[in-house]
Amino acid sequence: SGQPLRALADLEEALDFARTLGPHFRLSTAFNVLGEVHRSLGNFAAAENCYEESIRVARDLHDSRGIAVPSCNLARLLIAASRLERVRALLLEILAISAAAKLTAMGRHVLEITAGLAATLDDHVSAARFSGAAHARMRVTGTKRDPVDEAFVAAAVARAQTALGTVAFAAADAAGQALAYDAAVAEAREWLERVA
Repeated sequence: SGQPLRALADLEEALDFARTLGPHFRLSTAFNVLGEVHRSLGNFAAAENCYEESIRVARDLHDSRGIAVPSCNLARLLIAASRLERVRALLLEILAISAAAKLTAMGRHVLEITAGLAATLDDHVSAARFSGAAHARMRVTGTKRDPVDEAFVAAAVARAQTALGTVAFAAADAAGQALAYDAAVAEAREWLERVA
């Protein structure tokens, strides 16, 4: 259907308006949302440019959340595109920003993105643990993923489950779900610090 193309046109129009405001949180948000639509359509280069612009504007505004959210989306995109060289640094920066600004909700995003990175690096037990921990947090908070993020997580879970088998995957996933949230985020940070 023409819905995604209509959404792109509407977002481009909103972005043109937001540009007239100068560096403003709405401009950062507009770039991020446009990036999400591009990513959902598989337009990775356009999505990457939008995320980078969103992050740039948020940095100019010293907006911690405005940096963290598009950085998460950029990390997902880079993993999906098998361009892993920046992902670890992005995730560690998101954790640092989140800790400093007390953005505790960002930890769930880092957990699921780290699951995707772990699956891509063939550390399937860690992928299952981090995915389980993220899922547990979503149950507690009642949050749901956007469809494009759900597809990202589903691919990581499928890869890990295929590699481990159903029983081993379920055990690692359950172990991740049993972790306290802060412990799961700390484990993800430690994993990110030691992975090459």
